[in-house]
Amino acid sequence: MEGKLWRQFINGEYQAFDFLYKQYHSKMYKFGIRYCKNEELVKDCVQEVFMYIYDSKNNKKVPDNVGAYLNKCLRNLIFKKMESEKRQWSCLDNVVSTMFLIDCCEKEQILLEDREKKKQKMNQALSMLTNDQKQLLLLKYCEGVSYREISKALKIKEDSAKKQVYRLLKRIRIKTG
Repeated sequence: MEGKLWRQFINGEYQAFDFLYKQYHSKMYKFGIRYCKNEELVKDCVQEVFMYIYDSKNNKKVPDNVGAYLNKCLRNLIFKKMESEKRQWSCLDNVVSTMFLIDCCEKEQILLEDREKKKQKMNQALSMLTNDQKQLLLLKYCEGVSYREISKALKIKEDSAKKQVYRLLKRIRIKTG
């Protein structure tokens, strides 16, 4: 269905583009807000992705997965904008919070002070990761993307994606004690 709509758009049926926009713009916003907490920047980037696609429709082939393609374009544009404006990305807040809460539930008797220290260690461990490593964790734990889809998006083998996630989590656990 998505591929058919994309082909119709490429062939000049602008209603198909309108339908794709309506179907994906809010999903892309939700995806983008995980990478960047600046709502206006994310909204602008979503619009810019659609303008780019519209302007260069003659040069576009039909993507295998339209949603994944649009999200990848959005993610790349957000990173580019954030880098150019020297903004720090705080996109792993959800992962940090989730891992921190799971740990806290297992140890209900830990004092608030100890929890803060652990959270600081977690943030410090995550700050040592490369953008590619952060992206891998985001796709897996924020987006709930399967290892198969991660392997396609990042152009790595599925087993490699699994191993990298396992190793990253192990490294984070070691760093946080």
